[in-house]
Amino acid sequence: MIFEAGTDKIYKNVLVPLSGGPNCAFALEVTTILADKEEGKVVAFNVDTGKYKFNIKEFIHDKEKQLNLPSGKIEAKTIKSKKILDTILTEIANYDLVVVGATGKSVAQHFWMASLPEKIAEECQKPIAMVKAKGGIRSWIKQWI
Repeated sequence: MIFEAGTDKIYKNVLVPLSGGPNCAFALEVTTILADKEEGKVVAFNVDTGKYKFNIKEFIHDKEKQLNLPSGKIEAKTIKSKKILDTILTEIANYDLVVVGATGKSVAQHFWMASLPEKIAEECQKPIAMVKAKGGIRSWIKQWI
């Protein structure tokens, strides 16, 4: 179980917005680690703008095998919308914790314009974790949890 600092909050409903970016798989993996092991529900969420096709169910299926994720614990949810940030922020209201993958943008690119994960973090009213990994982190994380 994971507790929010200073409270006895258990993360039972965890949202992980996914779009196929470089840290999506790691965000999904971290989310399954942080969600309550017995009663936790993980929702992999995608906003379909009609421009880029990302098959979230196929992504989850592939990653369950590849990362040895708990089968059946991850639910896929897609909403069609042109307003990605607003749609994600509206969805966040239903969850205890949000885990987002950082983008692959350079420091110079971040100087000019915040990435979507940064915008989510700025406006999110729930506990949030932004993750970025180069790989092979699961065993290191498990040592500390």
